[in-house]
Amino acid sequence: MKKNLIWAGSITLLFLLLDLYLNTRTITFWTLFSVIFSFSSYAIFSFFLSGCFLYRYSRLTLSFLSILVLFPILNFFYYQNYASFISAQLITALTHEPLFLFAILKMQLLPYWLYIVAPAIVFTLYSYKMLKQTFGNYSTTLKPFFLFKKYFFIIPILVLWAIQIKWCLKYNPTQLFTRTFYIWGAATLISLIGFAIKLKSKNLKRALLGYGFIICIGLFTLIGPAKDYLHKTCFDTQFIIQTFNSFFTPMRNKSLKQTDKAQQKYENYQAPDIPFNLLIVVNDALRASNLGIYGYKRNTDGVLADFYKKSFVFQALSPANYTDTSIPSMFTGQGPQRHPSFIKDSLTLWDYFPKHFFSFYVLTSSKNWANIKDFLLSFNMKHLWSTADDAGVKDSLDYTDDKIAIEHILQLLTQHPQFVGVFHANSMHFPYYQKENFTPYQPCETERKNWPQTSVNCYDNAIYYLSHLENQLFKTINLENTIIIITSDHGEGFGEHGSYFHNQDMHQESIRVPFIWYIPPGLIKKIPTENWQNFKNNQKRYVSTTDIIPTILHLASLLSKEAVVYQKEDFTGKSLFANQSGRVVISSGCFVDYRCFKRDVVFADENYFVLLQPNSLNQLEIFSANDFEQKIPLNKENINIQKLENIISQAPEIHPLGAMLTNLSNQLNEN
Repeated sequence: MKKNLIWAGSITLLFLLLDLYLNTRTITFWTLFSVIFSFSSYAIFSFFLSGCFLYRYSRLTLSFLSILVLFPILNFFYYQNYASFISAQLITALTHEPLFLFAILKMQLLPYWLYIVAPAIVFTLYSYKMLKQTFGNYSTTLKPFFLFKKYFFIIPILVLWAIQIKWCLKYNPTQLFTRTFYIWGAATLISLIGFAIKLKSKNLKRALLGYGFIICIGLFTLIGPAKDYLHKTCFDTQFIIQTFNSFFTPMRNKSLKQTDKAQQKYENYQAPDIPFNLLIVVNDALRASNLGIYGYKRNTDGVLADFYKKSFVFQALSPANYTDTSIPSMFTGQGPQRHPSFIKDSLTLWDYFPKHFFSFYVLTSSKNWANIKDFLLSFNMKHLWSTADDAGVKDSLDYTDDKIAIEHILQLLTQHPQFVGVFHANSMHFPYYQKENFTPYQPCETERKNWPQTSVNCYDNAIYYLSHLENQLFKTINLENTIIIITSDHGEGFGEHGSYFHNQDMHQESIRVPFIWYIPPGLIKKIPTENWQNFKNNQKRYVSTTDIIPTILHLASLLSKEAVVYQKEDFTGKSLFANQSGRVVISSGCFVDYRCFKRDVVFADENYFVLLQPNSLNQLEIFSANDFEQKIPLNKENINIQKLENIISQAPEIHPLGAMLTNLSNQLNEN
């Protein structure tokens, strides 16, 4: 047995060294540790799972262990499609949002059931028969690698290996040794598991089970803070850590329903005279960088050119990089620096309007997602309608046409001349709605092959189609007395910084969103010159989508000559009609005690975009405010410390992690 283990260890070490060399990685402590940690973790974890066959367990325990086994399988399919590993945030969504999981399975697996499900069933039945035959004939001379002598085991391994070699030679030769090590390493572990199962010594079995569990817990806990910078290898260390940590991520079932304090505030509130209608268009997952009005090379939104000529374009950050936090923050004016209790104690946008205004929130996706309905159904909300829930569509990830929601809005507007409403579109949310005759960018596919450009094509097609829909909507609305705001709840990543979709990264592609205001010319003439000049000047600096309520209330006060209502409220958002020179805007992936997947925080002003990453080895990245690609952070020589001081000095006052930014900046000065 000792000789066999030495032989296996030597072969393993050889593949590890070849993998490091051929992929031209810098051999550092962390890369070596990552490889060793990954392999050791899978080995220990496999022995731990083998304990399931040694004792009797309840159905609940077996179900839990089955889920643990399922994670690496899901990760494998995810990597095959998207060239990245499942993040902790997505794992948490899968475990805590069953509808989301079912939608993913339906969208990703069922269309390929002939290639995945059917072969899997056949292979499972085949494996069961052969394994039963093997373990039914106990051998006293059993050795750790006995399965390699079984044809039913070695033949599928060889076939799988040949398939992977063919793929590597065609698409990515540098993955040849990585995938070879993955396949044969997995085969070795399976053989070792079988060996452990058939051991006669119960004491040794118990030791493997107990010590394996303790070591796994210890390693996962100790290495957690460095998870973002462990190099990904064939046995992905980051995925192991994120899988473990996801079980301790806060649940996603908390509600932001308004409290009794908000009820009392609403009852005592005297709405100002608002002489205009308001329509806010929230284009879910739309990042600013893919719109022509923001300098994109493609004319995705060209049909809105005439509307843009009459509008005002701002550089804005969303308060978060995911919907179920960004939307409540946007429509209460409370940013991520506040505890969620502030949101629950606050009034919503439509609560500030007079009661005779018809308020509506019409969305294409489900209003039940993450209990968002509890927030939207505030005191003055008269009509909440969802295509997914009220028009027969099953779930929010279906290919659903935003046209259905727009037609519903047009029906509402014919019946209600005074309104404050929100249209929440979903075309740009994955899997990116494609409409026949509105797909100029090809090829379009949302699977891994030829990523990311083919997926970007799908994304741009969705923008192209939705722009046509919204152009027709705007032509129908009376623009003489209606303010229109086009924005988004978050952006979308396509691997620019290693992350796809949203809810994972805090660079500009995830949080820089469109913020386009149309104000009727008749209203503009009534705005005082100083305030109007502030409005235009603020187009030159970062603002926040939390500025909507303060701006609307300030405008109502300016037009009615009444007291400035918004100044009586404790918003973190600011009015666009106020002088915002020197303001620091923030965005965060963490709302404490509500949704906190990642503690990263962005601080931005007219000079710099500062990304604070507390749980990473590289905790600070600084970019120029006008650097919308953010490929390389600025080095010390290119940073004006005096201009950066504006963010550093305000950071401790506007966010709990601001003090950490101050400490890091002191190190920057010392270096």
